[in-house]
Amino acid sequence: MINADIIKVDNKEYIKVWFKSHPIANEKMKTVTNAKRNPLSGYWSIPIENKNEFVKKLKDHLIVWHTNAEIRGGGMDEKYIDSKPRRMYTVEYDEDGVVVSSSGWKVPPIAEYQVKGFLALWKEDFLILADEQGLGKTWMMATALEAKKRDGLANKGVVIAKASLLYNWKDEIERFTNLKAVVVEGSSQARNHFYAYLMQKNVDFDVIIVSYETFRNDRGNFQLIHHHRTLDYMVLDEAQKISNPTSKIGTVIHYLDVPYKYLLTGTPLPNTPLQAYNYFKLGGFIEMNWWQFQKHHAIFGGYNNKEIIGYQNMREIQRLFEDHMLRRLKKDKLKELPDVMFRDIRVDMTKEQKKLYNGVLKGILEDLKESSIQTVPATLAKLMRLQQITDSPALIDATGDSAKLIALDELLESLIEENNSKVIVFSRFRTMIEIFMKRYAKYGYVTIHGGVSAEDRHKNVKAFQEDPNVKLFLGCAPACREGITLTASSDVIFFDMEWNWANYSQAYSRAHRIGQKNYVMVYNLMCKDTIDEHVRAVVHTKKNISETILDVKIDNSNALIAKKLIESMVGKTA
Repeated sequence: MINADIIKVDNKEYIKVWFKSHPIANEKMKTVTNAKRNPLSGYWSIPIENKNEFVKKLKDHLIVWHTNAEIRGGGMDEKYIDSKPRRMYTVEYDEDGVVVSSSGWKVPPIAEYQVKGFLALWKEDFLILADEQGLGKTWMMATALEAKKRDGLANKGVVIAKASLLYNWKDEIERFTNLKAVVVEGSSQARNHFYAYLMQKNVDFDVIIVSYETFRNDRGNFQLIHHHRTLDYMVLDEAQKISNPTSKIGTVIHYLDVPYKYLLTGTPLPNTPLQAYNYFKLGGFIEMNWWQFQKHHAIFGGYNNKEIIGYQNMREIQRLFEDHMLRRLKKDKLKELPDVMFRDIRVDMTKEQKKLYNGVLKGILEDLKESSIQTVPATLAKLMRLQQITDSPALIDATGDSAKLIALDELLESLIEENNSKVIVFSRFRTMIEIFMKRYAKYGYVTIHGGVSAEDRHKNVKAFQEDPNVKLFLGCAPACREGITLTASSDVIFFDMEWNWANYSQAYSRAHRIGQKNYVMVYNLMCKDTIDEHVRAVVHTKKNISETILDVKIDNSNALIAKKLIESMVGKTA
């Protein structure tokens, strides 16, 4: 897939072109008159007067335009989508397309583009919603499902997502709508009991949320649920997971035959136009099998005539995207968005983590039976230990998997490998940074912690800002609150939560500062039902835990206050 946009530089128009490096496409680009490639960014620029030549020479590579250019290939034209819902919903906009009043939604939309996305999903039986990350695809999808239920079109269905995002889907469905969502998780035996429970006619639910891996393993159970309760829709989040039609999930996704199917992805064609096959096969728009589709659209050559050297009949694929995909970009909608957005990613601890966590929690509850000042330092150390356990058992010299690390693997894969973004990851603990360094060396990283010299801090920041091969900044949060600018990234991940709002905001402000051209997305990784959630709740009310608990001058009169705050942090009452 070739991405193209029309931009202005010094009042002259150019075509900005970018794509995943491909030798054939690279050679064709070199033949376009006055085409130039920036070695740092990897982008090509072509004078606008050479547009026809560019289109002709690259026609076999599916050009997707990210602009209102004459040639479109990036999905349906948004201007033909109604922005005024009927019957159950009303909405009014100002001159900039920002919502000023609305009714019918539990949580109202913020802008016209969200309403258009909602209406497209409500209207269509099949749609690829391919908005860039952070534009609110979950709100659009969840509210459209509720609208279908209120309209009598669809009552129950399944959302398939990455394992790390299951509880985010549940939280956001129940936050944005009045639908009841349930999450499938646990051992095979536990899941089988849960499926049997869901098949009972008197059990109330609207949405089943399940990971791709679990759906692949338990597809038979979903067919049984469909037989007993009737599933009306299937939503695939991060739908690029099914783009390989020969993979296990790419095959079994066709086993559940429901009338409504929706694909959410920020990268609809991450590698080649052939990956469109499984999307539109699922939607019922392609009758050819995989071999026939390849033969029809790929040009073979090279060794034994088995290498794909080009593509053909691209207009057919382009029409499918124009008819069945809606794609909007952050740069076009940025004026309608806040400067900073926050997203909590909640995961369930592994068995090893739960065992360790409950053991330390038991000791804290014993401490809380007293309220003297002497118990505060010991309890504080145990609180820190709880937070270390939710990060990784390795931080307390124990063995076992980390649920947060597994979630971080998926998040970095999405942001770096699929979106080609640079990412900042913060942790309070230097040992955690060292674990990151070993685990994510493939991305190219720099790091700053308390042991990094001032000279090396400057070099590392410069490398992150300017070197396209450095994709990851790993920072020990206490060492990264001041004096550095990281505007090369607009994605900030907190692996654990700071205990002080000022410190937390100072850390993400390394990206949210002068020079930042995009809104900043802040991700908070948390283990559910743990200290992570309670610290986040306290800190996001702008309370500084450190001022109450960490103050070495705390006296007996404040010991009870400290005790109450500790209780709130562990979610227990002594």
